[in-house]
Amino acid sequence: RQIPLHLDAEIPIIMHEAIESIGAGPLTTKVNNRKILEGFYSGLSISDTTNTIRIIDKLDKIGPDGVATMLSNDLELTPSIIEKVLTLATIKGSGNSVINQIRGLNVRSSILEEGINELEFVIQQLEKYKTGTFLVDLSIARGLAYYTGTVYESRFTEYPDFPTICGGGRYDNLVGDFVNKKLPGIGISIGLTRIFSKLMHEGKIQADRK
Repeated sequence: RQIPLHLDAEIPIIMHEAIESIGAGPLTTKVNNRKILEGFYSGLSISDTTNTIRIIDKLDKIGPDGVATMLSNDLELTPSIIEKVLTLATIKGSGNSVINQIRGLNVRSSILEEGINELEFVIQQLEKYKTGTFLVDLSIARGLAYYTGTVYESRFTEYPDFPTICGGGRYDNLVGDFVNKKLPGIGISIGLTRIFSKLMHEGKIQADRK
């Protein structure tokens, strides 16, 4: 059983509509696909792709130098491999531009190609929704190992330095681990307390401590 790929676009659109319906938007959502990361790293002959993704997920917290140090110390990757890993993570923008940049790095693997095709389809569907609302950002990794495809992170468009508001993605095997059968899913968690603080700050809602 497989969940159709078009739902990778429909779920974040529903999330955007929900946030905007309570006057908490606008949001900008960055999109990636874990298969691109895993396939790219495999194409570079990195054996521990899971921990490479986990380290790349720290990019916005510790910066490229910190990530490079961890990749070197923890995984013993060579400087040339680290440079390519970081180059991929700096790619961002609209769908067609990003796809061409990934292919221009001349790394090949079957799972990378699968991820590129999935991302291309999903971002085409998302870009029909509202221009500039959804952007591809290959630094978005979502460090938890259960993500298997499309991943998302959303922030307030007007407050880009505010922490992530929504995050999630596709997880084909997560639920099945608990019920002993395959139940793939796509999910996005929403940070209600962060939304609440923005609405309070802007005077859109009033509440006492109680």
